[in-house]
Amino acid sequence: MSEASITLLNVDGTYQQQKQLRTLYSHQWINLSDIRGKNLFCDEAAYQELCRRIEAYPPTPVYFLGSGNFHYLSYYLLSQLQHPFTLLLFDHHSDMLERDQLLTCGSWVSRALRTLPFLEQVIIIGTHPHAKNAIQADLQNRVQIFSEDQCQPSNIDKALMHLSTPSLYISVDKDVFSEHYAKTNWDQGSLTLPAFERILSKVIQRFSIEGIDICGEWPATPQTQHTPSHLLFTQKNERTNLALLKLLLTINKTAPSLPFTN
Repeated sequence: MSEASITLLNVDGTYQQQKQLRTLYSHQWINLSDIRGKNLFCDEAAYQELCRRIEAYPPTPVYFLGSGNFHYLSYYLLSQLQHPFTLLLFDHHSDMLERDQLLTCGSWVSRALRTLPFLEQVIIIGTHPHAKNAIQADLQNRVQIFSEDQCQPSNIDKALMHLSTPSLYISVDKDVFSEHYAKTNWDQGSLTLPAFERILSKVIQRFSIEGIDICGEWPATPQTQHTPSHLLFTQKNERTNLALLKLLLTINKTAPSLPFTN
């Protein structure tokens, strides 16, 4: 069997109907669907079991995390990096809403900044205009936010010029895109795939890419997964997943570092 290029984390069944994704790319499938205490909020027992199962498989350049409810899985992937890096996050939300020290889909970025010694800075692209209000005062000097009306590549290029790390980790929540490209269970932004590609063209000129993850699927439930709307949303998301993979795996081939490493 050839070496897998992507990992599909089956937390919620969202990839079972994305047959092209599973057919066109060599992949490894990690079943996490039976673990309790992981939806939106992740309790400690669930987190330990999620980590144990993911660690049992070799790392791949790209990880798919399911719906945005499980974006906190990026925290585990970031924790595997053992040298200084910057997180480049494409997301319509800051994911910096701290709440009782719980690891959640809305707090994992703050947790990462506070607890991961090699994460130096975070750049968040495509947020709603008020996302800056969620950044804690003691973290503001380590975070740059470009709201959806500030996503011009020239703006982001200026920010990239002043980063202190040569390495980036890229995390993409598809809620950053307009509904033309994706359908998620969260309010969405207005980023387009061509704009995303223009930003990436700036990235690959300067940085080593240490890891990539993608989330933002339409949630699958036994009651809805065969309805016309669910199938339509799944097909739309799969098309964008394939387009993202084409762009992101090209980056990994041209970047000066090896793909995601422990």
